[in-house]
Amino acid sequence: MERRTEFVRERVQRSVFSESTGEYALPDYNTDIKKILLTEAEALPSGAFPDGDALECAGVILYKMVYLDAENNITHLEFTTDYDFAVRCNGERYIDSSVSTRVANFAIRLMGPRKIVAKATLESDVHINEQDAIEIQGDAADGAALEERSVSVGVREARIFTMPEREYAEELCRIVGAISDEVDVLYICGEACDVELCTGENGRALRGSILVRALVGVRGSEPCLYERYIQINEAVDDAWELDDGRTDIVTVISSLVPSVNAEEDGVSITVSAIVEHRLRGSLCRELSLLCDCYRTDRGVRNEYSDFSYTTLVDTGKSSEKYEMRLAKDTSGYEGVREVLCCRAHVRSESASTDGRGVKISGEIRFSGVACEVLENGETVFVPVRLDLPFEQNVNINCQICDNMRIESRTTVGRADITVDASTLSLTAELSAFVSVLSDERVRRVSASELTDEEYVSSPSRVVVYFPTPEDTLFEVARRYHTTPTRVASVNSLTEECVSDSGSRDSLRGIKRLVIK
Repeated sequence: MERRTEFVRERVQRSVFSESTGEYALPDYNTDIKKILLTEAEALPSGAFPDGDALECAGVILYKMVYLDAENNITHLEFTTDYDFAVRCNGERYIDSSVSTRVANFAIRLMGPRKIVAKATLESDVHINEQDAIEIQGDAADGAALEERSVSVGVREARIFTMPEREYAEELCRIVGAISDEVDVLYICGEACDVELCTGENGRALRGSILVRALVGVRGSEPCLYERYIQINEAVDDAWELDDGRTDIVTVISSLVPSVNAEEDGVSITVSAIVEHRLRGSLCRELSLLCDCYRTDRGVRNEYSDFSYTTLVDTGKSSEKYEMRLAKDTSGYEGVREVLCCRAHVRSESASTDGRGVKISGEIRFSGVACEVLENGETVFVPVRLDLPFEQNVNINCQICDNMRIESRTTVGRADITVDASTLSLTAELSAFVSVLSDERVRRVSASELTDEEYVSSPSRVVVYFPTPEDTLFEVARRYHTTPTRVASVNSLTEECVSDSGSRDSLRGIKRLVIK
């Protein structure tokens, strides 16, 4: 009796912390740093590969900094530091993996007017797919059919797909009358907006957009913010087993490069964006587990073990827009006239449930650069940092019990800070993806061996048995080394009783049984 059922098991390691440090010296064409206005740090995973009993993960931290130079001009720079970490992994069983890394905290320090030291703390979630199998060994099935009791369980399997990188080149803006040598892109960023897996007449596709924003400076005038939506419409291979509603999509903008081009009437600024889509689809695979078995003619010695698995209960998505108005005189930015650029990210979040849905709450952190008018009428550039609290509900089509756990991921799309005479207005679009999972355990047969004990049936032997409330048809048949079908036939039991012989109440209401 050797049975083997293969399946894919997902192992998840959450909150794996690592660090990245590095130094950067300003090149000769950059002047000294006078005042830092805006700093950003973004983790860009480059890959993961198994090496023996470990999964080696690596990537870079992209730092962006906008600052005032020695001549009070807005200037920007970008630099990177490397990071790597390892998690436990069975290299022989490894299939694929998905690694999501975010910058939990970072610091940029000036070690002089031209030297920068950067340090970042990273938090990663690692999903690893490994080949696994359910095995039953022994000789109990040799020579005769077993009487078996099985149970069907839904084991969660994750499908991980990384689509090839796609490059987009779009014109961002045109500045009439400008000279290319006098135009500089001071800051550029991009956010994925409403990227979804859609099904249409031509098959499945990823649709959404990339919002590109650039702060452009022209010599002799104040910087101006330009933006452009780049549309996404990428075909998805129909062979990929993905469910539209149960697929988590992560869009990574790995490179965003502007170029300033001279035109007859002025300057054209184009942007080249390299985008990669990573998809994780959740499926439920039905597996049949042998919970018990015996033979009618021979004794059987069974060994049992626990089979632990995770089942996918449900998933949900939601998108909402949040707004908040702050009075200038109480926010600390009374003199702000205009916010030139801003970026937002989820600073903190927590998930809770009321039984029928999931509530995600936290804060959205806005960071930007603004123009501020001083009392003497002078215009200066200042950094802006504000927090917007949020609560977002995600509907789930099931009752969430105490033994279930919640996995969530939130992303910020478009975010803006607008200014009028007396207030600052914050707006942000937030998307949330939630999975409800349940960790289960089932007792199963792991081995079944024959013993020397033999059983010979006798047609003249009749036994009257009075079942207890805990008895099942299978257990009674096993006790007397007959079959559930024969017991049901002799006692004229209903078809429902026979088909439900694995349940605990299949003999409820039956006062006695005749065993032949």
